[in-house]
Amino acid sequence: MEVIVDNLGRYGSGVLSTVTLTLAGWAGALVLGVVVAAMRVGPVGPLRAVAATYVQLVRNCPLAV
Repeated sequence: MEVIVDNLGRYGSGVLSTVTLTLAGWAGALVLGVVVAAMRVGPVGPLRAVAATYVQLVRNCPLAV
């Protein structure tokens, strides 16, 4: 128990880093998702094709692994 108490600052720092990275990942995914969704419903054909290709690649990624 003493080891835990002695390293409490490190545990707190680790939790803070984890939460920060999680929130950054969520924000990045939200931005990327909105951009790709806008490309898919937009009027520009080549952008729609790029977005559709990206979505298909991401959907099929578990099959490739």
